[in-house]
Amino acid sequence: MGASLFSVAICTHARAEMLGPCLAALAADIARTGTEMETIVVDSGSPEPAATAIRAIAGEYGARHIRLSRSGLSAARNAALATAQTPYVAYVDDDAAVVAGWSRALEAAIRAAPGAAAIGGPVLPDFAAPLPDWWPAPLLGALSILEHSPPAPAAPVLYGANFTVHRDTVAALGGFPDWLGRRSDTLLSHEETYLLERIGETGGRVVFAADCMVRHRIPADRLCPSWLIRRQFWSGASEAVMLTALGRPVIVRTLHLLAKALLLLPLRAWPEASTELIQRRADAAFAFGFLHGLRLAA
Repeated sequence: MGASLFSVAICTHARAEMLGPCLAALAADIARTGTEMETIVVDSGSPEPAATAIRAIAGEYGARHIRLSRSGLSAARNAALATAQTPYVAYVDDDAAVVAGWSRALEAAIRAAPGAAAIGGPVLPDFAAPLPDWWPAPLLGALSILEHSPPAPAAPVLYGANFTVHRDTVAALGGFPDWLGRRSDTLLSHEETYLLERIGETGGRVVFAADCMVRHRIPADRLCPSWLIRRQFWSGASEAVMLTALGRPVIVRTLHLLAKALLLLPLRAWPEASTELIQRRADAAFAFGFLHGLRLAA
């Protein structure tokens, strides 16, 4: 068998209890398909005793272990990018599990699109509790659910739970932006979206591989109004930071969201646990988050 096409990187912070099942699913798929790959576990600044547990679990599954002194998802992803010895690096979230045949499907996608800058696939939900009836359908993406990519001519949508990049292409773009991505104190995101935008600017190819699937664990404590509102606030903030970093004009978007924020201002006083007017309240949170993001980016 030839040299491996990709390494698998799992970035984690203080979640040893999730890392084990993630690595177990990956090991089972490797055994099933016979795909050759290196596995890298990056611990982004976990405190003890979680750091010791993460090291032990990585060793149990024969994964290379890297420990960073500070937290930060983008920094962890860049560490994996720097150490990988393969043309591609496949990122799987620590709370996700590859579906049977994932590695073979990814290998086939890479071979079918040589030189593609980014490849991703479906992120299916693994709910710890039933999805509430009140959850707005347009906001399923807040839970990182991606069952299919929008049809052409729109560029493929990829989520970080199942996100593969061409190592040299992304390294040349400066890697993942460390001013975006999860840290212990914020829910900043959009680092993958930023990278996809940069890839598009340079003419790189982005591929959605429908057979390359993972299941993403969604804990019960995310299925509540307060989490959704907070998530939408930080989604708005992330968009503002991202657009500013890309040098995109934001004046029209800012004026639109400022008007929305003022219109929906009374909803900010709504009871946090209420499910009433949840879509409107989420819209308000996004608008206020965007304005907050502009201040962060200033």
